[in-house]
Amino acid sequence: MPFREGRVVKALDVGSHDWHYVFALQRWLQWHNRKSGEPIELTGIELDGYELYADFHSRQEYAQAYLEQTGNPKVRYKIGDFLECVAGENDIIFIFYPLVLRYHLLLWGLPLRYFAPRKILSRAAALTRPGGWLVVFCHTLLEHELLLEFGRATGEYQLLREGDVLSNLVDFKGEKNERRFSIWEKRSLSDRNVSALV
Repeated sequence: MPFREGRVVKALDVGSHDWHYVFALQRWLQWHNRKSGEPIELTGIELDGYELYADFHSRQEYAQAYLEQTGNPKVRYKIGDFLECVAGENDIIFIFYPLVLRYHLLLWGLPLRYFAPRKILSRAAALTRPGGWLVVFCHTLLEHELLLEFGRATGEYQLLREGDVLSNLVDFKGEKNERRFSIWEKRSLSDRNVSALV
């Protein structure tokens, strides 16, 4: 695990929607960091946090209610563009179901100007400390394969593991579900220099 003893664990969740899963995510991080006893600092960022639901509450309002259930004052929700995010170095970044196909971006109702899967992975690399992790879930096998291609193309990450996802954190508006995960480790500068020479 990318946690370091005696240090606050910093985690970032990209595309948090209404963050209905924040309690589980925070508890998972806390459990894996139980030996150090240090607090978990978890930030969720969502581009479309002002969207109103049928009950006239926004995604942000739902997220705030869910995050308060964690009892951790270091859990925060922000509305903004991840590509403009300033969040320092994180131990772990989660991207659950990134929009790596233009079709899915439009299906979710976002303008094409926000279609930038390669930039998102590069930005994630810039915000992850060396040795830190990037955890990504994809809805379909095609998205997963594209994500693997984009992740390798950054030159910043080493793929640690991939496999099937058994949980459905986000409803899928597509034809079929073939959910897959990948876990990446941010390479150190010396590792990146060596791989560039090979």
